[in-house]
Amino acid sequence: MRGLALFLALSALGWGQTLSGLFGPQFERIIPYLGLTEAQLDQILQRGDDLLIWEMGRQERVYDLQTEIAAEKARSPLDPMALGVRCVEIETIRREIAARRATLVPGNVVLLTEEQRGKLAPLEAAMRLRGTWAEVEQLGLVATKCPAMIQCIPAPYRIPRPIALDSLPVQAAKDYLGLTDSLIGTLREQRRAFWNWAAQRDERAGEVEKEIAVETARSPLDPMALGVRYVEVEMIRREIAEREKGLAASNLGLLTEAQRGRLAELERQMTLAEIGDEARVLQVLAPDCTARDFASLLLGQVGGTGSGCETYSFVALP
Repeated sequence: MRGLALFLALSALGWGQTLSGLFGPQFERIIPYLGLTEAQLDQILQRGDDLLIWEMGRQERVYDLQTEIAAEKARSPLDPMALGVRCVEIETIRREIAARRATLVPGNVVLLTEEQRGKLAPLEAAMRLRGTWAEVEQLGLVATKCPAMIQCIPAPYRIPRPIALDSLPVQAAKDYLGLTDSLIGTLREQRRAFWNWAAQRDERAGEVEKEIAVETARSPLDPMALGVRYVEVEMIRREIAEREKGLAASNLGLLTEAQRGRLAELERQMTLAEIGDEARVLQVLAPDCTARDFASLLLGQVGGTGSGCETYSFVALP
């Protein structure tokens, strides 16, 4: 079935799609961005399916070996050779899977035209600017996009207290936008004032949440009592969001025309970065095993120790 590996990977990520909707919003940008043909898409998806089917077979052998190892460990006396042979086979399978996974992205890239391959580098460059964008958000120069940041989690909102804001790095944002130390100080002070205010509103939201819990436990239920409180929580959410947008607009006015131009360019780069996310899921860009998880192990990612890309995480040694 075309796209089986991708479908299973997206399901594991909680993207909950049917195969009929597989190329819905997640891929509406990367396909036109690269100008992928139906034939190219078929080939890329088929390569993922082939890897998945082969890997499932190797995984089945690993499960058998683990059962055999458990049986050997229960014997007395223990047989070092019997245990060692099976452990060696598991490690050999792990290496086989890692080696084959490492060929998936390069093999998919070969299917692209030279013009299409040239469009991949700008996506990777844009994705490397995400740290800079995070610092710009932290300085309050743009409104935070929910639900990416912890402060956007719905009620109780758990607004981060501003105590640690000044200790967070902003060098990348400073260099990219050409910010002065004085301007950074002003931005931080305004951000701190916003968080102090938002923390107070968040505290009230927490109180209302407790009241909602009490009302929800009553019998019979009082629709008005519940409705009034739910309305207050929603109004607090809107108030915080609106105030943050206003903060970003106010801070933007502190920048020079050149700095605003650089910020606009950074926003364009973040749009490219989102397309890059789709490219990684489609396996035409190599995974970043130190950053965000955009593809499942089923898609053949191999990389950083302790990350979801490390093959030890799916071929467990005894």
